[in-house]
Amino acid sequence: MVVTFEAPQRNLIIDGRDFLYPDFQFGVPELARPVLAAPVGPAILLYADRAWSSQETQERIARCDLAIQDDVIAAHARNTTILGGKQGTVFSSAFMARAPILPQHICSVEIVQATVFEPPDIDISFREMIAL
Repeated sequence: MVVTFEAPQRNLIIDGRDFLYPDFQFGVPELARPVLAAPVGPAILLYADRAWSSQETQERIARCDLAIQDDVIAAHARNTTILGGKQGTVFSSAFMARAPILPQHICSVEIVQATVFEPPDIDISFREMIAL
């Protein structure tokens, strides 16, 4: 089921669970910095650089918590780079909206039939940015 709705940008955050959080926690700046700005905009580097300068996991997570709520939202919405996430997801943008979504903001509801799906080629995988 696909539900399409309108929400103001102030009610959105980036869903970073499958791409940004792993990069902030485990990213190697030399690998991650050159490519991270493409899908989220250059402002993300202010947060990422601070995160990577800390050895504390909680500090790195906190920096990502701040980043997903900032001006990078608009840049991420314009992204066309195909990302490969930690759990094998393939996507170009991911958002979460604050609830409730009021009925008057729902544009459409569609029942989607499962078909054979061929995912697009990944441009950037989170694995390229971490030390394995």
